[in-house]
Amino acid sequence: MPYKDAAKQKAAQALWFQRKKADPEAYRRRLEDARNLKDRIRQVKIEEGTHRSVASKKRKSNNELVANLIAEAKTNGCIRCDEVDHACLDFHHKDPVDKLFGIAVGRRKEMSVELIRAEIAKCVVFCKNCHSKFHAGRFTIEEV
Repeated sequence: MPYKDAAKQKAAQALWFQRKKADPEAYRRRLEDARNLKDRIRQVKIEEGTHRSVASKKRKSNNELVANLIAEAKTNGCIRCDEVDHACLDFHHKDPVDKLFGIAVGRRKEMSVELIRAEIAKCVVFCKNCHSKFHAGRFTIEEV
């Protein structure tokens, strides 16, 4: 992480370089120890079953649950017109003050299904055209 003070950063870099230059063998040993530690941690994760393959399976199942939840919320289509194509539908928060995150952001950051479900409950579904018209001020949610 960079220093706020450029002079302090330069001094820290010079000190690091001096230590490295003074005993290059010790520097190489520290690097090797760090690599060995990473290998040992990876091995323990594999033995415990918490390696990437297990985590990715959980992530895939969570992504499927979220995708199904979003598809279910969009089944009725736009609340203003008769558009039902899921590719054309957006979520709009009824009250921007209650908005914790956007649905797409929650999905991308792999938030829990419960959090996304709660956030969807705060939304209405508009098609992209109606959503644009809403933000242009052509109508309000109460009028729908």
